[in-house]
Amino acid sequence: MNRLLTTLAPSVPRAWLRWVAGATWTAVGAMLLVRAALWLSLLPASRALSLVLVGAAAAWWLAHRAFLPLAERNLERLAGRPEKSCVFGVFPWRSWLMVIVMIAMGVSLRRFVPPVFLIAPYVCMGFCLWAGAMRYFGSHRLRGA
Repeated sequence: MNRLLTTLAPSVPRAWLRWVAGATWTAVGAMLLVRAALWLSLLPASRALSLVLVGAAAAWWLAHRAFLPLAERNLERLAGRPEKSCVFGVFPWRSWLMVIVMIAMGVSLRRFVPPVFLIAPYVCMGFCLWAGAMRYFGSHRLRGA
C-alpha cells in the first residue's frame, strides 16, 4: 500500500516545485495562444491586430490584478512545503478544481461560440499565464530550498 501511495504521489525536492508551476503555466498559455493564432490567421490583418491588441491590453490589466498576485501567494505557500513534496502539491486542491472547471468551460465555449469571439479572451489568458510563469521562473524564494 505504501508503494502505491508513493507512486500516486511522487515526491520531488521543494526547489523543483516552482519550475513545475512555471512550466505548467507556460504550456497552458502557449496552447491558448497557438489556438488564438490559428483563428487569427483566418481573419483580415486589421481585424486580427485589433483583437490581439484588445487581448493584450486586457492581459496587462488582469495579470497585474490577479495572476501575478496569485503566483506570489503560491510561491509563498510553496516555500513552506516540506523539503520533499508531492509534485501535485505544486497547486492547492482548489486550483486543481478550477483547472477542471476551466477545461470544461473551454470545451463548451469552443463548441457553442464562434472562434472570433474567443480570440481576445484566449490571447488575454495566454499572456496572463505567461506573465505568471515568468514570476515562478524568476523567483529566488525556493532556490536555496
